[in-house]
Amino acid sequence: MPELPSSPIDNKGNWVTLPKEDVIYIMGQVAIPGRYAFNKNMTFLDIITAANGPTQSADLRNVRISHRGLPGSKVTQVNLAQYFATGDERLLPKVRTGDVIFVPDRQNKDWFEDPKENTVRVLGAVNKPGRYRFVNDMTLLDLLAEAGGPSNEAYQQKIVVVNLGCCREQARMFNLVEFARTGDITKLPVVQAGDTVYVPNINQSDWKIFTDAMQNILPVIALIAAFGG
Repeated sequence: MPELPSSPIDNKGNWVTLPKEDVIYIMGQVAIPGRYAFNKNMTFLDIITAANGPTQSADLRNVRISHRGLPGSKVTQVNLAQYFATGDERLLPKVRTGDVIFVPDRQNKDWFEDPKENTVRVLGAVNKPGRYRFVNDMTLLDLLAEAGGPSNEAYQQKIVVVNLGCCREQARMFNLVEFARTGDITKLPVVQAGDTVYVPNINQSDWKIFTDAMQNILPVIALIAAFGG
């Protein structure tokens, strides 16, 4: 079998001629994506290393492997970040010739593929409003960071977290300015998958837009009460 080229970019003429039975594919956020020579003695980490590793923007928590040689459609999801943190070899998948490894970009997440129950909406005066994947160890601060932080027009003293509990909906207020001054983590409101975080504009011009959007989720009167109005 031909040797793995030292640089797939410089030797493209060599590696594209390899039989498809002898290759594996790696795409997305790796330094050198492409088609690589592969044999049964190689591992998942061998291929990641051959591609010069993940890029700085790689979403290591959601690496996917499409197993093309198996009947039907089979995709394995790998949390490579957890492997790096624990060294647990059981977290690494078995790969074989024909497989496709995809390392997504954490800055361009395919959140629309996730059930809404696995995401949190961050709306209002943030730099990147939208829906974001949520895991249980994330906090409100993590979500605000994912959304690029509050914008210059944000009213940071009255951030709203709308919790959609099993029994009733509730809204909680969070004063980010006070938190930055005290660092009191007990003041952080609990955020769960399916919740909505809203950062109002300092002139409140977005308030009516938000209440209109939320009218099917939370009674407007509860939000007004939460604002002390």
